[in-house]
Amino acid sequence: MMISPLQSPDELRKRMQGLYGADEKSYIRYLTERTEVSQESKVRIYSLAKQVIEKVRANKNTTMIDAFMQQYGLSTEEGVALMCLAESLLRIPDDCTIDDIIRDKITRTTWNKHIGRSASIFVNVSTLALSIGAHMLREVDDSRWYGILGNLLKDMGEPVIRKAALQAMQVLGKHYVCGHTIEEAIARSHEAGRLCSFDALGEAAKTRADADRYFTSYMNILEALGSDSKAGDDLESRHGISVKLSSLHPRYEFSQADYILKDISSKLLELCQVAKKYNVGLTIDAEEARRLELYLMVLDTVFSDSSLNGWEGLGCVIQAYQKRALAALDFVEDIAIRANRKMIVRLVKGAYWDYEIRNAQEMGLDGYPVFTRRAYTDVSYLACVQKLLSKPGTFYPCFATHNAYTLSFVLEMADKDHPGFEFQRLYGMGQGLYDYVTKEVAPNVRCRVYAP
Repeated sequence: MMISPLQSPDELRKRMQGLYGADEKSYIRYLTERTEVSQESKVRIYSLAKQVIEKVRANKNTTMIDAFMQQYGLSTEEGVALMCLAESLLRIPDDCTIDDIIRDKITRTTWNKHIGRSASIFVNVSTLALSIGAHMLREVDDSRWYGILGNLLKDMGEPVIRKAALQAMQVLGKHYVCGHTIEEAIARSHEAGRLCSFDALGEAAKTRADADRYFTSYMNILEALGSDSKAGDDLESRHGISVKLSSLHPRYEFSQADYILKDISSKLLELCQVAKKYNVGLTIDAEEARRLELYLMVLDTVFSDSSLNGWEGLGCVIQAYQKRALAALDFVEDIAIRANRKMIVRLVKGAYWDYEIRNAQEMGLDGYPVFTRRAYTDVSYLACVQKLLSKPGTFYPCFATHNAYTLSFVLEMADKDHPGFEFQRLYGMGQGLYDYVTKEVAPNVRCRVYAP
């Protein structure tokens, strides 16, 4: 059923609000029915996922960082602690707060159980160092001599541990950031033979000056991509750019919709016109759930502009962990149909889960905008996969995943004659997985790298 164009911001909010407080179990039963496949398909999906995992784990050419991530995945308490450190440590300006957060994250976890468990000597030595550091940093509540000595060792060891932790985080930063400039990033991507969608690391703009600076940065990236002499001719074989709407205006929030919609839309349209000039793909990154309605309104305004006719390089991002993912996808489909152009859709699972849960609790909402169980998000993702693949004339799907089962499901659902889709992964992650898949399993399917 066609959805009529929007008349007001409140209309879209009412249209999208239905599933916000939806009963999770009932909705997941509905999604599970939608994603049901034959027993033969289930067997093939499981077998391929198992084959991929075994091949990747048996690969002897994994990097030190890959080995570390295998040992300390986000499913472990220790992995979450290390990721929290990686996310926050380099942003903290003073030593005392750095020491506090290291002590908080390191001493609360059990490192001993990981000692000697990895095939990598580097990982095992690092685990031993973490275990020793945790023992040193623990407070000893004892007035006897060995308690006093233990606290003295802790005070002496804190500067050493702080320096080691900061150096480790800088190594991680280099592993997950493609380059300090767009020219450096493009050169590295060509050396490695990677196809990228570049993210300019734009934080949310706090002032108009911030927004102007980020807009100029996006323009510079587009000019650099347009002058790339080694780029391919068609849109799918060229590097692209990812843009955050929150970096284009300091008041990117629903309550200011009437005030900012025209401003953000005009800036984004200007970027899209330059991207069209160079035949470069531009994807609008998704952000918090409270901005979804405004995100769709900006997308609708810009995508429908006649100046972009003949160019199918504008894309959006759908977050499967949102209960409204399928509803948002229906709306995106309608935008593409009305404009009579294909829409690029990057399907992700979502990156703001902790924030969404805390924010909903603080606001006293009746429900959460996101699913509260990881398995529910997986089911939602698979339902969106089927929707995207069933509309080849409307969508160009980009499946962003590092999960072997999800990847296998996509390959099983995609008909061999499907006109086009691609996988996407984060820079610094999933390289072994996609090296094997794109060379051995599905050589005709490309993998693009989301590269900060």
